[in-house]
Amino acid sequence: MGKKPTKTMVCELLKNGKVKIKGLKGKDGNIFDAYLMLIKNENENKDKYPYKWKMQITK
Repeated sequence: MGKKPTKTMVCELLKNGKVKIKGLKGKDGNIFDAYLMLIKNENENKDKYPYKWKMQITK
């Protein structure tokens, strides 16, 4: 991902369940923005991993 989370990002993530991250760099070198979301895990590993990450790329 190439970005370190700031205190503000973590607070927004915990409060709203998602945070917008600007200026991420993909494997091909392209720069993009995305929402990073922390969502409740509903599959068989939910006891070991109660939450999972999801990234939604914005334009």
